[in-house]
Amino acid sequence: MKVRFTLRITMDGRLDTECRILSLSKPMPHTVKAIIGLDCGGLDEMGIWYLLCPGYEHFQWKRKGLWSCYPQDHIGRVVGEASRKDGDDFRSMKHFILDAVVSKEDSRAAIEVLSDGSHSVRLEAVPDSDACIDDRDSRIKYHGTWYEMDDYCGNFMDTETLGSQKGDYLEYTFTGTGIRVYGPTDYNYGICDIYLDGKLTGEGISQYPAKVDFAGMSRGYEKRYQLCLYSVSGLENTEHTLRINVRGEKEVGAQNTYVSLDYMVVENPKYQDYVKLIVNNDFNYTRLVRGNYMRDKVELKAGDVLSNRLRLTGIDKAKCNVGLLTPETIFA
Repeated sequence: MKVRFTLRITMDGRLDTECRILSLSKPMPHTVKAIIGLDCGGLDEMGIWYLLCPGYEHFQWKRKGLWSCYPQDHIGRVVGEASRKDGDDFRSMKHFILDAVVSKEDSRAAIEVLSDGSHSVRLEAVPDSDACIDDRDSRIKYHGTWYEMDDYCGNFMDTETLGSQKGDYLEYTFTGTGIRVYGPTDYNYGICDIYLDGKLTGEGISQYPAKVDFAGMSRGYEKRYQLCLYSVSGLENTEHTLRINVRGEKEVGAQNTYVSLDYMVVENPKYQDYVKLIVNNDFNYTRLVRGNYMRDKVELKAGDVLSNRLRLTGIDKAKCNVGLLTPETIFA
């Protein structure tokens, strides 16, 4: 799609963002019949995101709740705070925000999302681009018969590489303290083994869809993207070799034995992760066909306008440090 962003930065540190949809080149995901219900289609999330400078890893929020009372540690509580190390509590979407603040752990520098309850906020870790190894990276050595495939529906960099024959394997040598392997799941995919420095560390890894997803699937929409298939951390920061072996085997019900690599993320102290601040104007629970809670279909159309307001604050609250964020660092 084509969009036009308008940014207004005021002397008191407000950043107003407006995104106008000029045209769409693809239709919105349509309604489909799943096995036991109806997937309303449309978008999971609709909003604007910002890439924050390193260090913004503390989150506080106040929001409108569906219920009047929540347990103190409930992930959906109306008032709370969490750090990045708290996992789901930090990165789950906080619906109907009245106020949300993302700040640095070691200072008072903060970014505040201002809303009347019509926005929802979610945080997402983004690895350093230098740490991401796409399946087409020339440093990955493929042995046997592998197929390059383009898939624009959810793969990292819109590509994946697949092998299906027993004995096919790939190797990648890296320097770091860990690595994560990502790939899709689908009815056509099979099973692989993963070796690290010659030792079997991931046996029988299946890329067949999780059975809990079956009831929410419809023919042609079974594929799930960018799932972590394997991870290891705490290694010595030295050179390591990862090897993925195609077993040529599949689970019962699978239609083929393909093993697919989307991308890998190397962990190394020299790489810095970032945090993505996502401010949504609307959202939905697509594929929630087994429940009775379904929101209206979320769609974009030409002429729509998405907007939000942030406030950038520094150590001196009276003199907001607008330099905390710049258009070059927060917009992509």
